[in-house]
Amino acid sequence: MRVRPPVRIGVIASGIIGLATAGTLIALLRTIRSQPLGAGLVLTSALLVLALSLASLWLYGLIELLSLRYVVDRNGITIRTAFARQTIPHAAIERLEAGRCGAPPGHVQGLSWPGYTRGTVTLPGVGPVTIWGTEPLDRQLCIVTPDMTYAISPSDQESFLQHYAMRRELGALVAMPLALTPIGIAAWGVWKDRVFWTAAAVGLALSAALAALSIVRYSTLPTIIPLHWNAQGQPDRFSPRAGIFAIPEIGAIILLLNLVLAIVLHQRQRPASRLLAWGAVCVQIALWAAAWQALQP
Repeated sequence: MRVRPPVRIGVIASGIIGLATAGTLIALLRTIRSQPLGAGLVLTSALLVLALSLASLWLYGLIELLSLRYVVDRNGITIRTAFARQTIPHAAIERLEAGRCGAPPGHVQGLSWPGYTRGTVTLPGVGPVTIWGTEPLDRQLCIVTPDMTYAISPSDQESFLQHYAMRRELGALVAMPLALTPIGIAAWGVWKDRVFWTAAAVGLALSAALAALSIVRYSTLPTIIPLHWNAQGQPDRFSPRAGIFAIPEIGAIILLLNLVLAIVLHQRQRPASRLLAWGAVCVQIALWAAAWQALQP
């Protein structure tokens, strides 16, 4: 038996959040186009990056909401989304209770908006609760195990309970583990590679800082600036001062290409993936060295 939760309220709320996010992004982009070069532009660009990060989180939550399913079979209950699968064997389930959890006294840790909650909370008298639902917590069906309670929102709780009882009586066909397993793109090993993400974070920080410094220093630069120096340390190539932006642009392009290629290669060639990521960091350092002299007023 495969059951979906009611998603109408969650989709409506998600649409409102999406429209607000899109409006914010458009406003920030328009502001960036009209702003003069300077510290204000750097701040607006940082806000744009933050808004894009929130938009990505919103998209992740929307995909999880639309893909949320509850499956009951002879082996147990499976809670599934596009990115994760929580399996709960019948042997681990002490009971199922409707509305047992009650309203949470505090903030739920995780992703939540009206009509959708994916997170955890600790409740007095209940203990830790993992929520995979679209209804208020006091209206969800609670799957109670010795160590954890799972709150779900099947569209028809009575039918869900009947099918659960029937299939549990039939007995398990295979042993199902009590486990949370990432699936799909979430199962890629790159998300857990700290060495790779350390390199990515360092590279992004260096690239963003160089772009910000170029914007802030632009008005103090002479009309013509040197962009290259020979072995004797003498400038041998000049450009209008707008050419200073070519350096962070090159760095950003190289960083993006290296990181995308590194993510693609990571499953089969982890050392090569890490080498690409750290190679991009070395490029950023070299570009910083090239830009530093040109950025001096």
